[in-house]
Amino acid sequence: MVLTIAAGVYVLPKWYDGDRTAMTADANAPYRGASTWLSTEVKDPKDTRVLVDDALWLDLVHAGYRPGLGVIWFYKADLDPAVTKTMPHGWKDIDYVVASPTVRRDAVDLPNVKAAIEHSTPVATFGTGDDRIEIRQIQPETVGAQR
Repeated sequence: MVLTIAAGVYVLPKWYDGDRTAMTADANAPYRGASTWLSTEVKDPKDTRVLVDDALWLDLVHAGYRPGLGVIWFYKADLDPAVTKTMPHGWKDIDYVVASPTVRRDAVDLPNVKAAIEHSTPVATFGTGDDRIEIRQIQPETVGAQR
């Protein structure tokens, strides 16, 4: 009985805080913001190449970006020969990279994605901290811009 009460005293406040956050926080807001920005601020999506994670890929296809040629699932920029063949200059053939938490984490092992992040500057940021999503415009003339 004492163990049950002690466990309840410890667990219930943490459960309550976690549940409250889950019910009130909008974890998808940064993705919606990035999708809206890329759908409204980029003037010609048919001629723009963007590296994104899978959460944004379909949104951008619906916004007019060409699948595989315009909107590219970021892994493919390094791991898919059919995609890398369309990028003879590597990261310099990309216009934007959407640096979501997943993209930033996995860029360490993906040379084109890592270079795209390093040679880009943020033009829009959605969210804060480690969960933020940055839309970064490639700056081919930069040498090692920081993320």
